[in-house]
Amino acid sequence: MPGHLPPNLEDMKVAELKLELKLRSLPVSGTKTDLIERLNHNLSNGPVNKVSFLYY
Repeated sequence: MPGHLPPNLEDMKVAELKLELKLRSLPVSGTKTDLIERLNHNLSNGPVNKVSFLYY
C-alpha cells in the first residue's frame, strides 16, 4: 500500500519519490520534476480499482 505523502513533494528525496511511484506501479525513470509530476497526476486521478475493470 502506498505511503502517506507530504503536502510538498519537492521536500522528498528522489529515492523516496521512486519508492512511492514503484508502490503505485508507475514508471520510476526521469528527473525529480518528472517523478513529482507523475505522482501528482496519479494523486489527482485518485486510486484505481483494478478489479472494477473486470466487470465492464
